[in-house]
Amino acid sequence: MNRTSWLLYLFLFLSGAINAVATEYWISPSGDGSLDGTDAANAMPKSQIDTVLNTTMGAGDTLFLLSGDYGSTQISLSSDGAEGNPKRIVGVDSGSGLPHFSGNGSWGRDDPDSGQWQIIGVYGHHWVVEGLELSGVRRAITNSSGSSASSIHFKNLDIHDVRHGLYIYNLDDSVFEDVKVTHYTKHAYRLEQGCDDVMFLSCLADMTDGDTSWWAYAELYPFGFLSEGKSVGNTNISFVDCISKNNRKNLQDRSYWNGDGFVVEGGTTGVTFENCISLNNEDGGFDLKPEATIVNCVAFQNYRGFRLWGGGTITNSVAGFPYRRADHVPDGVESTGGSGIWTKNGTPSLDYFTFYGNKGRGAHEEGSGSISLTNSILAFSGAEGSFTIGSVSLGAGTVTYKSGSGVDPDFVNPQLGWDGIGDDMNSQTYEDSKGYFRGALGFAMEAGNLSAYTSGQSDGSSTATLDSTGTALTLSGNIWRKYPLSYDITGNTVMQLSVESSDVGEIIAIGLDNDNDYEGSARNFKLGGSQSSVADFHVISPAYGAGTGIVCYRIPVGGFYTGSINYLTFIADDDDDQSAEVTFSRIEIFESPAFDAANLSDYGNQTASGTATLEQNDTAVHLEGNIWRKYPFTYTFTANTMLEVTVDASEVGEVIGIGFDTDNSYTNSTTNWMLGGSQALPSQFQAVSPAYSEGEGAVTYVIPVGSYFTGTRNYITLIADDDAAAAADVVFSDIRVYEAP
Repeated sequence: MNRTSWLLYLFLFLSGAINAVATEYWISPSGDGSLDGTDAANAMPKSQIDTVLNTTMGAGDTLFLLSGDYGSTQISLSSDGAEGNPKRIVGVDSGSGLPHFSGNGSWGRDDPDSGQWQIIGVYGHHWVVEGLELSGVRRAITNSSGSSASSIHFKNLDIHDVRHGLYIYNLDDSVFEDVKVTHYTKHAYRLEQGCDDVMFLSCLADMTDGDTSWWAYAELYPFGFLSEGKSVGNTNISFVDCISKNNRKNLQDRSYWNGDGFVVEGGTTGVTFENCISLNNEDGGFDLKPEATIVNCVAFQNYRGFRLWGGGTITNSVAGFPYRRADHVPDGVESTGGSGIWTKNGTPSLDYFTFYGNKGRGAHEEGSGSISLTNSILAFSGAEGSFTIGSVSLGAGTVTYKSGSGVDPDFVNPQLGWDGIGDDMNSQTYEDSKGYFRGALGFAMEAGNLSAYTSGQSDGSSTATLDSTGTALTLSGNIWRKYPLSYDITGNTVMQLSVESSDVGEIIAIGLDNDNDYEGSARNFKLGGSQSSVADFHVISPAYGAGTGIVCYRIPVGGFYTGSINYLTFIADDDDDQSAEVTFSRIEIFESPAFDAANLSDYGNQTASGTATLEQNDTAVHLEGNIWRKYPFTYTFTANTMLEVTVDASEVGEVIGIGFDTDNSYTNSTTNWMLGGSQALPSQFQAVSPAYSEGEGAVTYVIPVGSYFTGTRNYITLIADDDAAAAADVVFSDIRVYEAP
């Protein structure tokens, strides 16, 4: 189990996967002191929070906080839960949003080092805190240098109008998940010292949140995420699916304006970034002193995208459009001195990296170190810009491009204001063979496990060749091959792949078989070829035409057969002259409901009005109005199960969501995800970050379902909730459920 999986498992455990008999307590800001807090109707007042949390509650117990303004009330986590049975604080939207701890009213951005000190003090062990709004203080979550805490799970917190969202010491084995910090003057998240095994998962730092006046109030060195580790180092700090943006300060009155997205100082070790985005920060997108591992990350419109002072590795990542502000250009310009990757005396290595801009430097080594790039793309829109400065090695597979020099990478949609989401910076020339690429690369194979398929069907001079990633197989000549793959095909199973062929021969085909004999079972799919008699093959239309380039096929395998299979099969049959040539790539096998209108039904008795229509050959559902729908879809979810869905909404209403359920009640388990909408997160839903913004077009979400629940579910659920106006309008398409490797 890798470190990410281990921490996710740990916090599923802490969140109650193993839980003793627990007691619930309820508090409201307007609660009655004579009531016992046994349920919402008998909620106690906010003055009882500390007593309930640290005296009354035992391990495994939960305190529910109802909607309302709790003002300057503070929360002290000064007692302990137990391993597997944490104490829990859960905010409940009982009609007016998440419970709001708004401070005493004396904090302001014009004097950020004044006013109420904190809201949540962290001094205990084994806690879960979720569903709260925190604002109007110097530090929303903090403790002191002499304190320690561990096994805390902060989840679904909305923090804003603060100096620091988080400022913490000596915190171990903890996770911040779906935490949003906006409108801060200094730092959104700060690990000061002595913090070990801490993960930030789907967290957001955005200084402006659309209001750029905050740059006039920002303090020097505004950062989104900061790991210091000054006197006592921080260790094993992970950032997964996090976004940091708009960390700037106006009129800094110094020659070098500073402000970074992600900052890790030299007192921190064991740093990893995965699927993180850093946008529009004053200086560095990622400013990292120690070695770090960076995978699938984006840095756009920063002065230096990746500022690595030491070593480390960057894989499948992209930087673009260096941007700079200073006293003489306070509004900023695209920078000739900015860079995609920068180091001073460091030795970072980059693989499958992309830099693109109108000007600047692709890779810049400023001292006596070195930068090495392989399988990478350095490109400029025009004639300006420098590919490299200093000691930079452009190794195997790396290409450069300027107008009139080199091959145009033909990026999908390169633009200064890219939000880092989607395939805008995929190269249509090189696809996944060079530079950054967002998307599934497909099923990976090992050459040693490829073997002959069906005796006597291959000629000895024919070849089967895998590319370096193992995801593209080229067959040449007259050759049939199989690869071990165990899979239980259901009525919902789909196989998707890309095919490219210069000579289709007599039969090019792919299939799924349970033995070494193609006859009698019709488990292969003919995609093209001259042979008209194709007994024991299913014919896919339209047929592939030789030389037509890469064509994507989506085959509803479950519509042809079901049952267990043992092999993935590949065929380039050409008995006549052994000249067939075909490449199969990006092979994906997943479960996807093939909807029919008759089996779509009301979910949760929540539908007031609206329509549900099927689109895109019955693979997409279009909901309009105020309507909830479920569809039969039986799947046994494991810890590795992923959900992928593309959402396109012109009106998000109050809640747009997707999920899975065992019955017709959404209130008895949190198996739905809120993807967007105006309503605060309902307590029965999980949050997805970043939320869908109305009218932004098609956005694909990948959700690690197995990190939230496991076991069998019987329905897929689709939600367009809009009680106020019944005007929600959303299309859910390309739904995929699959097991991650």
